[in-house]
Amino acid sequence: VRYVKSQEEIGVLTKSMEIVELAYQAEVKAAQPGVKDWDVWAETQSALLRNGSELPVHCNWVSGKNPKRTLTRPSMRILERGDLIINEVEASWIGYRAQGVQPVFVQVADPVHQELIKVQREVFNRLMENLTPGITVKELAELTRNTAERVAPQSGPAAGAVAQLTMHGRGAGDDGPIITSNARSPRQLEVALRENMVFIFKPSARSTDGSICTWGDTVVVTSKGGQRLGKRPHDLAIA
Repeated sequence: VRYVKSQEEIGVLTKSMEIVELAYQAEVKAAQPGVKDWDVWAETQSALLRNGSELPVHCNWVSGKNPKRTLTRPSMRILERGDLIINEVEASWIGYRAQGVQPVFVQVADPVHQELIKVQREVFNRLMENLTPGITVKELAELTRNTAERVAPQSGPAAGAVAQLTMHGRGAGDDGPIITSNARSPRQLEVALRENMVFIFKPSARSTDGSICTWGDTVVVTSKGGQRLGKRPHDLAIA
């Protein structure tokens, strides 16, 4: 019942995504060397609230030297040049929660991630073309792997990169189907998409050294492919 969204619900989720992207602007502005990780998180949360988000909202977060996975909260560490902040930021607008994933580097981006984001973007765009009614989540997962094999460079930092599908429904919380690195049940993979399903769509690209690049937006399934609700550039953010 919760899978398919009305046009009114999509409009509310679009407003929620606008708030998320304003929070990312605040994060990028605050993330400077010598600033406490917790203070950058606080600026991000403040921007959510100032622009209309309700509480509570989900916000996993971590900073450091090439972190691989978010934690449930920030730390008291002091940011340094070259640090990477990864997070999942949500806003709640009358209870509806869009989500974004945006890698933020402090002053300078790691060369591996500069190449991985190219692979991740190619995979994301290819999947968006196929985000149409009737395709199954399993087919999207296979397309993710196959596209990475095709577009990954043969040399350089991202040589041999692989990709994995992550997506889960957006609405009044986590609507299904839910596919993450750990949650990949056959029942969820067999779900066929329907028009006006809304997801956080965040495939990841991983290099042979274990570096992981994930970028994500809230998207809508349409007859012509996926439609992003966000407007920010699909790229690494450099604070």
